[in-house]
Amino acid sequence: MKQIFKSLLILALIAPAALLTQACASKPPAPEIPQLGFSHLEPIGLKVGRINISSTYSSPMKAPNVEHRFPTSPEKAARLWAHQRLRALGGNGEARFIVTRASVLEIPQDKKETGFLGAFTPEPTADYQATLKIRLEVDAIPGKTEGVLNANAQRSVLIHEDVSLAEREQIWFEMIETLMADLDVEMESRIRSDLGAWVE
Repeated sequence: MKQIFKSLLILALIAPAALLTQACASKPPAPEIPQLGFSHLEPIGLKVGRINISSTYSSPMKAPNVEHRFPTSPEKAARLWAHQRLRALGGNGEARFIVTRASVLEIPQDKKETGFLGAFTPEPTADYQATLKIRLEVDAIPGKTEGVLNANAQRSVLIHEDVSLAEREQIWFEMIETLMADLDVEMESRIRSDLGAWVE
């Protein structure tokens, strides 16, 4: 009898731990954030010897700026765009792709519903505002700037209080993706119109 009781006691202690282990093992993995890329687009050829990609933007790394928390920041996305879309075709000149602003501001939103209704009504808690500004300069002769264009893109999105961290990062990614789609259209159009003499 004592042996049976002892066996049941051991089983009672082991079973919850086994169930917990099984629950942890069966927990679905967090969804992977996709990666931005522009290599599927036709490169824009510039008649220069090299293309210098740089940034003059320095993130404050504190509120209200939050771009440093993004899986892919606007600055990283812009640099990737320049690497994958611009091509140096040869010559004595130089093109300079400069990120002059790449910010995302987090603007807190006041809750409108209060009391019992407010407790069960998910509302936006923050408005995320992304701004990307680019300057592209071309020198036909080193040290002599002969072509300049400035382009910018802006996007914003409201995020509700009931979203998970994984959902929040997915929303951020989609905002940067659409921001870059806007910039891509703007840059290609401006390059061909404002810097047409250096485009092949």
